[in-house]
Amino acid sequence: MKKKTRKILRISIILSVIILLGVTLWFNLTSDTKALQVGDESIDFQLETLNGDSIQLSDINSEKVLF
Repeated sequence: MKKKTRKILRISIILSVIILLGVTLWFNLTSDTKALQVGDESIDFQLETLNGDSIQLSDINSEKVLF
């Protein structure tokens, strides 16, 4: 590859990364979505276990759950 072509490719990649980081930061900083805090009530959802059984969060509300 020629030096000029490599330089253009490098600059293009660097600019792309900078633009993507800028867009990501913009969307994260301007988002109105509130993050969950410790003590907030979680939504009740249902998942399937490895055995194929179905379990709901409200079924295990007295146990400690780690996600």
